[in-house]
Amino acid sequence: MAMLNQLWCPCWLRFDVGRTVSIVVVGIASLLSVAAAHAQPKQMRIVETIWGFDGRVVPGQFNPVSILLDNLSDDPIEGVVTLRGISGMVRDAGGLLSEQIYLSPHTTRWVQFYPYVNRYSSGWRLTVMSESGVVFAETLDQGRSVFEGISGDGDSRTNPAVILDRSGFANRQPTSIKHMPDEAFPPYATATVPLSVLFLDHVPDWDSPRQQALVSWLKLGGQLHLLLDSNGEELRFPASMAELNEPFNTFTVGSGTVTRHDFQRGQLTSQVVNPLVQQIGQQDDPDAVRMDQQTELQMRNSVADPGGQDGDLFMQMRQLTQPQHAWWLIFLLSLIYVGLIFPGCWFFSQKKTLHYLATYGAIAGLSILFSLIFLFIGRRGYGESTVMHSLSIARFEDDTHCSIMQWNTLFVTDGDRYSMSAENQQALWASGMAEEQVDATIGSGNQGEFSVNIPPFSSQTLVNRRRVSLADWNLRLLEMNGTATELVSATIATGDGFPRAKETRIVLLYGRNLYEGVYNAKEKTVSRGVSLQRLVDFCSFRREIQFGGFWGMRRSDPEDQRTDEQRFYDESLHALVSRSLLDEMVAIPGAYRLPADRVRLMVYTPLPDTLTPELTANVLNSGRVLFVRDLFLQAN
Repeated sequence: MAMLNQLWCPCWLRFDVGRTVSIVVVGIASLLSVAAAHAQPKQMRIVETIWGFDGRVVPGQFNPVSILLDNLSDDPIEGVVTLRGISGMVRDAGGLLSEQIYLSPHTTRWVQFYPYVNRYSSGWRLTVMSESGVVFAETLDQGRSVFEGISGDGDSRTNPAVILDRSGFANRQPTSIKHMPDEAFPPYATATVPLSVLFLDHVPDWDSPRQQALVSWLKLGGQLHLLLDSNGEELRFPASMAELNEPFNTFTVGSGTVTRHDFQRGQLTSQVVNPLVQQIGQQDDPDAVRMDQQTELQMRNSVADPGGQDGDLFMQMRQLTQPQHAWWLIFLLSLIYVGLIFPGCWFFSQKKTLHYLATYGAIAGLSILFSLIFLFIGRRGYGESTVMHSLSIARFEDDTHCSIMQWNTLFVTDGDRYSMSAENQQALWASGMAEEQVDATIGSGNQGEFSVNIPPFSSQTLVNRRRVSLADWNLRLLEMNGTATELVSATIATGDGFPRAKETRIVLLYGRNLYEGVYNAKEKTVSRGVSLQRLVDFCSFRREIQFGGFWGMRRSDPEDQRTDEQRFYDESLHALVSRSLLDEMVAIPGAYRLPADRVRLMVYTPLPDTLTPELTANVLNSGRVLFVRDLFLQAN
């Protein structure tokens, strides 16, 4: 035994020493490789990142993120820049936003993406790839929410506001407001929604798309403040922006307001800026709406997630497009299968004349047979077709253009890769399944598209915002008579393009109250009908549909003879009215009051095929759209 120990010990020692040496060598090699990697000069870096316009984001909206990239190498970088959301800190989520890039040696360039921000968003992964592989990768922390820190009691926050700086302007003065370089302003009107207030002290040297984007933003309700330029002169804009050259101190452009100031940017102090960007709180309004406990709780939740209606809308739409399986047949076959396995196969095994392997063969055969049967029955539908359900909010920019926000659920019967596009509509796209990774690539702009792989008999949800053209409705506010809190009467003239479908519903908003709109086909007018509800009560509507898993939706009222689709569209009006306020940075309907100089016309009607995206497949479209337009009496 002693001899064995003497023989074993050297072997053990030799083995241990060898293993130790191997570990040390591998460790040193790893350290050297890491050190070498760090020693190599970086090819690229991020100089600056701007979320939204002032560093904050608006949940439930497409927010621009502007990234200034710097090529540190001696070689040009040509490839693709991608951005994808991160769920749970580590898992990729949503679709992949993609942009082409070419960056000369030792130069910088702004790259801009337009991600859709929701409650699942927190971080994003930026990657630059060339033909040779990954050039640069970094995680971006998302900017904080505009609504952070406010409560359901009121809305005492500042609206997103910036002052534009000339290209190459290094002096970030004044400090009373956030700055944005001219070249980082989005070239698409669809990406300007998260901006409320803009200050200008020069005429930006822009191409036509950015000029048009600024004017469109203003017409949709923006607030533009014009300062004196560096020479103390008033600004004069080119013909493409001629609407801004009115000689008045204050004037309107569409639903927006332009204000001229007789001072330069150096005098833009906090005392001047704060009153212009402050959102007036509900508690400061003598006509404030007092909410009951349930409504107040709902409003507090909406502040935490003002875009949270998306989840409810998508859940309802996906229920409408579920394949109608024959569940009775599936359950019957399941019982038959279980019965054949036991006691069927057990009785089969009791026959002495059969080899015992016959029982195992019978079990295997039954498993294969019923697997094929369930595969056939489970994957197929019963008369379904490719269909897209849509809900939309179309806010008028002018007589013939709208900014449309749309939620789609596409159900397909054939598995394939599908692409949606909207040429020359400045389209922004996002997957509706923001918490899950989706096999989708997303390009933004007039030639952008949403391309996604969808399995057979399944659905894909998505969100998009576009600038669309439509026929002139020839709307004119002929008469409006109201008190401080009540609309007494109103008459609106309409044209031939006004929707007149049987399902069309018209609602008027004045102050904090909603009224039924009555359409007179003979005179082609809309007039004030019966009083409906306060805005806050109308928006706090709760659906009465109960969910039963694969059984689909069950109506709580047995006397309701509407189909599930009709009921869904009827009840979605409440959610869309509430959701439309988010374009004005309003997360709490109870804290909102329409200015007294206007009445808001809201027309809820079937969605025309012309307002749906182009799809690389034959599809049946079904949906509703809420048209929203503010009408001013003094403008007529």
